[in-house]
Amino acid sequence: MNKKEFLSELQGFLHGLPEKDVLQWLSYYEEMIDERIEEGVNEEDAVSAMGTPREIATKIASELNVVLSPIAEKKPKRALRAWQITAIIIGSPIWISLLAVIVALAVAVCAVIVALVVAICAVVVGFGAGGIGGIICSVLLFAQGNVGGGVLSVGSALVLAGFALISYCACIRFLKGFALAMKKFWARGKKEITK
Repeated sequence: MNKKEFLSELQGFLHGLPEKDVLQWLSYYEEMIDERIEEGVNEEDAVSAMGTPREIATKIASELNVVLSPIAEKKPKRALRAWQITAIIIGSPIWISLLAVIVALAVAVCAVIVALVVAICAVVVGFGAGGIGGIICSVLLFAQGNVGGGVLSVGSALVLAGFALISYCACIRFLKGFALAMKKFWARGKKEITK
């Protein structure tokens, strides 16, 4: 173990002490290792002469009469074996195809979601445009003296404007809910990836 790894592990075992104390102990052991290295001892031997980080943390805790909070120990990463690498290479036509299908499905789902949002917005715009068009049409009909057609056009325009307002409110609620759901989905995905 080199000095950096040693100090990192020691810091993990000292978890729970005030940060000032942790920094003091880390500085103390870093100086001790540096002194041994200056005396001609190689870094790994200088570190191993200190003892294990767990032993040192236990000693520090007993001197300070405190109980350190336990931390999860990291499991060392192991290298892939030759048979595992071979299996990955031989199985690559299958897993690459599956990966391509998963990516294609994800793209298709995203395209459907975007199309749905665009369609909802188009409905709102259509109702709004119909309402505005109905008002313009009713003005023209009234100007020509066609009162019955003008009244019918005004009624249609008001119905379309009402639909536009209702669909606009529904669209805003849907988009806010959708944005919130996507935010939670990405947060959960990031959490799963970092595990």
